[in-house]
Amino acid sequence: MKKVLALFSIIFIIGFISILIIKNDKQTEETPKILTELRDNGIIEGKREFIFSLENIGKNEAELQFLTWLEYNYSLQYLTYKEEVSPDGTTEHVDLKKRNRPRKLVLKPNERIDYRLHLSGYPKGTYEITVSPAVDQYNLGIQKIVFSIE
Repeated sequence: MKKVLALFSIIFIIGFISILIIKNDKQTEETPKILTELRDNGIIEGKREFIFSLENIGKNEAELQFLTWLEYNYSLQYLTYKEEVSPDGTTEHVDLKKRNRPRKLVLKPNERIDYRLHLSGYPKGTYEITVSPAVDQYNLGIQKIVFSIE
């Protein structure tokens, strides 16, 4: 009887460990491998242009559920005069159209999406732009660039 009980205990432990391993593998597969990048393209047609990119570098499709129509979080900090919270200027979100509801985006492996931001009318000085994906489930990283307007 003790041998049977010991055998069932061993089978139970092996089964439990197997379930944990399988569950862990599935969680790893569900987390998308998204590369985020922020580039400063300089002055384009009188406006400072930045490109924020999301690229699926994983082997599986990545489904991203955005929280807002904007699809990314964005902030611009004026570093020259820190007491001035938000200097006057215009930010254009070129590649996005205002929607009533946020969208769900599926990126295939090696697929990339670019978002262009145009800044104009801001006073001279040093700034820091911060951008990150506005997705529901994942922390895909924050990108920052310090730049100057002359």
